[in-house]
Amino acid sequence: MAKKVGRRIISVMNKKGGCGKSTLVRGLASVAIDRGQRVTIFDTDDNAGIYHWKNDASAQGYWHDMAEVIATLSAEEVISAINAIYEKPEEDHLILIDTFGGGSEAQDEMAMESHLIVAPCRPSSQDVRDTTETGMWHVRLKDRVTRPENVPPFRVIGSHVPQKITESAGQQLGIMFDSLPMLDDFVLVRACYERMNDSGLLGVVRDKHPNRSLAKSLQDGIKEMGDLLDEFDRIIKENE
Repeated sequence: MAKKVGRRIISVMNKKGGCGKSTLVRGLASVAIDRGQRVTIFDTDDNAGIYHWKNDASAQGYWHDMAEVIATLSAEEVISAINAIYEKPEEDHLILIDTFGGGSEAQDEMAMESHLIVAPCRPSSQDVRDTTETGMWHVRLKDRVTRPENVPPFRVIGSHVPQKITESAGQQLGIMFDSLPMLDDFVLVRACYERMNDSGLLGVVRDKHPNRSLAKSLQDGIKEMGDLLDEFDRIIKENE
């Protein structure tokens, strides 16, 4: 029997577009659903990419009724919906906030609702600079709030990391590990994530897609994202 993890809120944040936020959110949601947990995603990006992904996945039959996506630019709406979730009976429920990044009072408010803030970062110089700025926002957040001890922990994860690491990527990863609160694991470049982005939740695609040969490659992604979710849950538990 799977261990109970309860409700937890993870903000996936970076000011840099194309850093891997959406892939991470979709992957974590896929794993939670595959484990029988409820999922709520707040899509607070202007382009509403996660919201459109959910609609496309539903149309193709690769969605799940225990997953919900709420597209909103209002921090008040996010907080109100989270409060409503916490008024319901306790259950294993992964709440993900897909957000652009720090820099506004609304972003501060959503971050303070979270148990953990995660910033995906590609191994490129521009991404490292932008992620460093996101990290500085997190540091400054502690100066802006009345109870800095309640600011959630911040972690960086390498995203779109090639399975065979190039010299350039290796150099940037070295900089990231030297200067940022990095996780040891990466989100690798995998064909299954392209399939997920085009089709829907990984486990649902695995179980329902007519091409059964896809199952192995999809399971590799589920395993990778599952390891990440386990690590996030561990960090959250340590900081309770």
